[in-house]
Order: sequence, then C-alpha cells, then structure tokens
Amino acid sequence: MQTLPSFVTHVDVRNSPALKWIDVPNATLNLTVLYTSVQRIDVVANSSVDYLMVTKCNLEKIPRTIQNAQRMRLLIMSSCKIDGLDMASLCANRELTTLILTNNKIPNMLKTVNIELFNVFVQMNSLFLHRNRIKSIAGRLVHDALLQLRLENNKLTGLDMCHWHVPSIVLVTFMDNPMKTIPECLNNLQNFSAIDGLYSRTSGWINRRAA
Repeated sequence: MQTLPSFVTHVDVRNSPALKWIDVPNATLNLTVLYTSVQRIDVVANSSVDYLMVTKCNLEKIPRTIQNAQRMRLLIMSSCKIDGLDMASLCANRELTTLILTNNKIPNMLKTVNIELFNVFVQMNSLFLHRNRIKSIAGRLVHDALLQLRLENNKLTGLDMCHWHVPSIVLVTFMDNPMKTIPECLNNLQNFSAIDGLYSRTSGWINRRAA
C-alpha cells in the first residue's frame, strides 16, 4: 500500500485470501479490510488513520503499530484469531471513541478481561466485547463518557459491578451468558435506559428491558 498515491485517503480491501501483510501509508484516513488472510498490519509513525476495520482475518494479536495512529477514533477487529487483549498496543490511542473486538472464536480465546484497562480511553463512548468466550470480568470500570457496553454471547457466569462508575451509560447487554443471577449492583447504574436481553440458558431468566 505504500505505493498508493498520497491523494488516496480511503482504502477498501475485500475478498483477498492471498493477502497476509498490510503496510498502512501515512496518508490513509480510512481503512477497511474484509475477508483476507492478513496476519500482520504495520502502521507508520504519525499515521493519519482515523478509522480501521479488520474483519475475517488471521491476526492473533492487536498489532502494536496501531499506537502510531494516535488520532484513531474507531477500531473494529472482528472474526479474527485474536487470543488476548494486549492493551499496550493501544496505550497511545487516547482518542478512541469506539472499540469493537468481537467474535474472535479460537479455542484459547479471552478468559478474563480486566475492565480497568479501558478506563484510560476517556473519550470512548462504545465498548463492544461480545462473542469472545470471555469467562470473567475483573476490575473497576470508571468511565464518565461510556454510553454502550456489550457483553452478550460470552461465557460469563457472574459480574460484580458494585464499584463501577459509569454515569453516562444508557445501554448494557448481557444476553446469552450462563449467568445464574443478575449482575451485582446493576441497580446502581444511574442513567441507563435499557438492559438488553438479560437471558441465561442455565437459569432461564426471561429477557428484560428496564427504563
């Protein structure tokens, strides 16, 4: 991609099974990569990338060079082979408003997520971690800007929200987790307008929407 002319700022790569490595040039603002065999993404220093979507690929880690895109606001990585959350790869991406890491299904997928790692993204309003086989959530989520949190379709058996501070949150989703009880201190959430799909295959709660 380094051979692209500098006036090309939006790049869409689709259905390229032979593609394994992408070198993202500085001028790229918007990059979408769908249905490839990409195993490596290199983002140059002082990158202008604002939007990065990678779906159906062979990435096993969040590329560390993503931190070179310090102005990135939206990052989507779904249906890849990511087997853990190395948040050091995103430590410089403080402008993120939306982070979507979903449907990464290899057997040794995420087991425990320390939710505190997301507190540093102070402008983030949407955090989607659904369909990742996450078994537990640890830590205290303290976030003034977060509006949406999606945790459905994981392997959560419980969730302690008693020390969370998320005053702006309006939507939380938990459906299709083997929870036996409603998450602890869920009622402490101040301004939420919906709890979407509180459902457990094990305990058989019915779906509930609260306002």
